[in-house]
Amino acid sequence: TPLKLLGMEDMSCATWKKQTDPEVREPYVQWVRGFLSGHNYANQAKQVAEVSTSTVAVFINRYCAENAKSSVAEAAMRMSDQYSG
Repeated sequence: TPLKLLGMEDMSCATWKKQTDPEVREPYVQWVRGFLSGHNYANQAKQVAEVSTSTVAVFINRYCAENAKSSVAEAAMRMSDQYSG
């Protein structure tokens, strides 16, 4: 069964990169923080430590720069992989 994620209408890296205003990007950053909290709930033995909003934004920037055809949701998944203990 495909994974069903509830997020913004367009979660593409292309949309993320077009938006440079931090206020416009804020809902995406908060969505990723919520995703990481969900990861912690589902994987309590391998939790992601507290990360700042700026750390999340930097991670998404880097991920989307390296994976232009990907999405913010995929960046969140990779972040949970890298930051979980």
